[in-house]
Amino acid sequence: MPSGKEQDAVSLLKKDYEEVKGLFEQFEQTEDEDEKERIADEVDLALRVHSMVEEEILYPAMRDVDSEIVAESFEEHGVVEELLDELATMELGDEQFSAKFKVMSENVKHHIEEEESQMFPQVSKLPNYGEIGPRLSERKMELTEQLQDMGDPSDRASDGGLPGTVKASEKSEMVLAGAVEKASEAPKAPRKNAAKGRRSRRAKATSGRSRK
Repeated sequence: MPSGKEQDAVSLLKKDYEEVKGLFEQFEQTEDEDEKERIADEVDLALRVHSMVEEEILYPAMRDVDSEIVAESFEEHGVVEELLDELATMELGDEQFSAKFKVMSENVKHHIEEEESQMFPQVSKLPNYGEIGPRLSERKMELTEQLQDMGDPSDRASDGGLPGTVKASEKSEMVLAGAVEKASEAPKAPRKNAAKGRRSRRAKATSGRSRK
């Protein structure tokens, strides 16, 4: 279990931001397709987990402080979520993959700037601020394990109805209505028209070998 500054909520979230911005840079700089695919998959996991812990823990805590910025943050998460789901259905070699990845990364960077300048200064003033960091850290570990077990990004996009993957739009409605506990715990039916899915070349190769 992290301690000290590592348990500070804002520090934890800013660390996530630095890591994902580093992944964006790596994606832009490398020409190796296997490496690009690894990075894209890592970005998918990191962003989904980060968004979920904010939606389940941070945003409910901020609802009565600034509901407008909470609503806006949920909307921005929803846009990124949709782009991640679209990327999960595409192959790296698809003509629009890099362009869509760039659009997604620009949306994330804009969201980071807004949260760091508008939300985080208010977060640190919450009466229960000291409790938020440990909760974020614990939930992040749980969700990371859950989503890693789901495997490929296309599986995470189709979600299978797991509570940890309730969509941002649904959580927004529940949180802003005050149904905080339901935002992270209520199960849901699998979405219709679930992503049919990008399977990585590594997964395809493994699958091919297993059939021989």
